[in-house]
Amino acid sequence: MGVGILQRKRHSVVIATAGALVLIVLAAAAILWISHDDAALQIPSNIRSSAHFPLYISAHPPQGFTLDKQSFSSTSQVVIFSYSYNRTAKVVVSIQASQKDIDPDRFNPTATFNTPIGMAYLAAVSPRVSVAIISSQSFVLVNAESGISTDLMRQFVSSLQKM
Repeated sequence: MGVGILQRKRHSVVIATAGALVLIVLAAAAILWISHDDAALQIPSNIRSSAHFPLYISAHPPQGFTLDKQSFSSTSQVVIFSYSYNRTAKVVVSIQASQKDIDPDRFNPTATFNTPIGMAYLAAVSPRVSVAIISSQSFVLVNAESGISTDLMRQFVSSLQKM
């Protein structure tokens, strides 16, 4: 009879441990689901479905940047939207299909740097800062009004990710 009690206790411990593991996994999944900011959902579905080239957006822009969800517009060739920075400056993003004949030297860049999308060509002509990013399938142009430093613009374009 002592062996039967010992086996039941072991069985109870195994069930309790398995139950605790299931609860931990479920809790972790719930936390990830709640905290996940699906950047693709920030782009209206009609624009996502009509674009025939990859779109890019910042799921986690640098502090101070806010996506203007009412700013989205598109044609068959370009998607345009904007962010505000500290409610005073505007950053406009345009995305179109990449062209083979784009010559980055025509931008007269003052700096170049790598981003997750591709090579970025920054041109700072006070008070405007512009960045052109050429990927294999899309051409991204980001223009900022005064109030955006070149370092902040680098951070912003480096936060863009493919949808």
